[in-house]
Amino acid sequence: RGNGTGWDRAWNANATTAVVRTATGYTVEAAVPWTAVGGVPARGAMLGLDVANNDSDTAGTVTPYDWANLTRFAQPNAWGTLVL
Repeated sequence: RGNGTGWDRAWNANATTAVVRTATGYTVEAAVPWTAVGGVPARGAMLGLDVANNDSDTAGTVTPYDWANLTRFAQPNAWGTLVL
């Protein structure tokens, strides 16, 4: 959430999630309520989106993965675009 001018680490989407480990990684599903997004779903609507994960499968090591290839999370002006 935000306008790209700063970080907003206080936001919580109250998402419902499901994670399944597979032979090659993970499958993750997240349901984010529209009230958390602050909009109304409409066909063709475009939303900024980024998804990030900290992989800590190896003890003492954390490897970040970020869908938008960001070096630090919470940069709305650099997110990808989700089209409904």
